[in-house]
Formats: sequence, structure tokens, C-alpha cells
Amino acid sequence: MINLRRPTEAIVPAGSITAEKLADGAVDLSTDKVTGSLPNSKLDAIADVNKIQDNLITLAKVQDDVALVPLVGGEVEQSVTGTTEDGVVETGFSKTNQFTSKKARIVASLKSNNALYTASLLIYVNDEVSPRLTKTSIATDYELVNGEFDISDLANGKHKFTAKLKSSDASGIASNDFIEFYLVK
Repeated sequence: MINLRRPTEAIVPAGSITAEKLADGAVDLSTDKVTGSLPNSKLDAIADVNKIQDNLITLAKVQDDVALVPLVGGEVEQSVTGTTEDGVVETGFSKTNQFTSKKARIVASLKSNNALYTASLLIYVNDEVSPRLTKTSIATDYELVNGEFDISDLANGKHKFTAKLKSSDASGIASNDFIEFYLVK
């Protein structure tokens, strides 16, 4: 995923990190090195589950996504009219012995121009004739759809994902204005 930032934008505002805001002993300010240790007094303070803010930890955040790798994402509105599938996003990816992805995940927006018509987003791998994942919507405002699909059967090497749109009606319009692809180990 590509995130663009203007050179004048600071990631952390100057002066926002002070010794008073850091845990005692966690950072040696004289050498700019992280010691990696927190005193027990600080650990005890955060160990109390009653002090954890509501919804700070959710099931969605605790999924087995330690090895979730963003592949590509974008926000370009695209629409397709009719029942013929039309490719709107294509991206390459590779499988290697160092990172052998077993699944891929998408998060995308999808809408139809008419609640009587179903908008479909179909995800293909390489030049396969059947989609590995199909997400649908009858919403007339953008809604987020997401899903995972298996790619463990792919050999090491270069591959591609193709996202296609179609409507269930010849005069229907399927639209997408956001899509992200992830690889899951």
C-alpha cells in the first residue's frame, strides 16, 4: 500500500515527546536509545483490566493477523454498466519461501444505482475463469464489503489479482471507490 505524505508534514509534532510523558527508564534520553524495559510500577498500572478503555481491545483486533501484509490499496471511483464483468483493478504479487501466503483478503466499497439490482465485485487470481471471491451489494450508498479467499494452492512465483465489477441488470450500474488487498500468512 502506498501512503503519500507531503515533506512538510511531521509524523510526530516537534516537542510532543518529553521525559515527563515517557515511562521511567523506558527510553534513555541522553543516548536516544530505547531500553525496552518498563518499571513494575508502570506495568501494574496497565495490568488492571478495569482501566482498559471500552472497545480498546476487540475481537476484530485480536484475530490471527500477525502476518497480515498490505499489498495495494486505492480510492478511485469506477463504475460498470450492465451484466458483463469489467476489470477495474489489477495488481501483481509474489509468493516466496520467506513469506508463503495462505490467504488473501480484500476490503472494498460497493454500491448499485438501484436497490432492485445487485452490484457484484469479483476477485480473480491469474487468468482463472472462476472468481475466488464474490461480494455483492444492493445498497445505493457505498457500503464496505470484505472477505478472504484461499491462495495456498499457488506455486511460488509471480501472480496477479484482478477485481471486476458487474450488475445483475443490463441497465444497472455497479460502482466501487475503495479497495485494499492484503496477503495473510
